Amino acid sequence: MSEKSPERDANAESGSTLSELLAGAVSAAAGAGMWIGTASLTPTIPGTLIGPALLPRICAVGFFVLGLLLLANSTRHLLAHANANRSATASLRTEIAGFSVPVLLVAVWLLAPTIGFLATTALAGFTLMRLRGGPWIGSAVCALLIVVAVHFLFTDVMRIQMPQGMIY
Repeated sequence: MSEKSPERDANAESGSTLSELLAGAVSAAAGAGMWIGTASLTPTIPGTLIGPALLPRICAVGFFVLGLLLLANSTRHLLAHANANRSATASLRTEIAGFSVPVLLVAVWLLAPTIGFLATTALAGFTLMRLRGGPWIGSAVCALLIVVAVHFLFTDVMRIQMPQGMIY
């Protein structure tokens, strides 16, 4: 049996941290952009918060806060490992996993009207968990639970109709 070398672990973590730093910056910028983009949308009922800007603003806050958390975490890891020996290349899987969040978000946004929100969200969640090293069954179960929770939150709690496509 071969043992993992500390140098290989540091290299993989470095590549992942740089990718997460970029993903955090993109997410925070997207959240800020979404907030600014909805500034001109006014509530349909005067004096209330409910209107076309509510859902995009909720998502914008989520993108922004999670992006800042990812930026802070990856910056902390980069500073902690600044003196460690690292090679210039990281594994392809580590790089793909780091850039997968913004790519999957765009994919869900583009495919949800055609395929359906539930199917694309479940597939994106499963893909993200598998890229991060999750087990097959655990990833599938977790993705399904997340989709059920999101669907319940949007359709039953907030009464927002989700995009329905070929699969739903």
